[in-house]
Amino acid sequence: MNKKGQLELSFGMIFSIIIIIATIAVAVYFIFQFLSTSKCTNIVMTKSDLQSQIDNVWKSSQAQQIYTLSFPTNIKSICFGNLSSGGSAYSNEYIDLRRYSLGDSNLFLFPSTEACDGKSAQTHLNHIVNTAFFCVPLKEGKGKIMLLKESSQLLVKITSLNSTW
Repeated sequence: MNKKGQLELSFGMIFSIIIIIATIAVAVYFIFQFLSTSKCTNIVMTKSDLQSQIDNVWKSSQAQQIYTLSFPTNIKSICFGNLSSGGSAYSNEYIDLRRYSLGDSNLFLFPSTEACDGKSAQTHLNHIVNTAFFCVPLKEGKGKIMLLKESSQLLVKITSLNSTW
């Protein structure tokens, strides 16, 4: 005899609900993984494009070009230079990146943990002058730099452009 208000669910119904919940959880997981992968792809593509622009300036006898950086919004600044040179660049970025520095890198993303869990936080750019360490703050993932090569120079110099957005 069934009491009034008692709900009976069959094994098939319970199993179906569990399958639906598991399917939704897996779908959410893959959506987050896809979004994470697209951020990493954006970082790699921007660094590759920057290297291409540097190569173009380097091949010319002299050039001056403004380049707009575009990274995911979780990257707060991009830093250039030689970390071993030190100088007066003892900023939060310098201190953090110095801990994770490997090899002859001269381009760094800060915070390094936001660049594909640190895997894309640093790289080596070819054909640039090794300068003292400096950072370009990014606003909403964007910033501007100047690529400069004078006729007397063999390599490209990168400088920060302070502009309002």
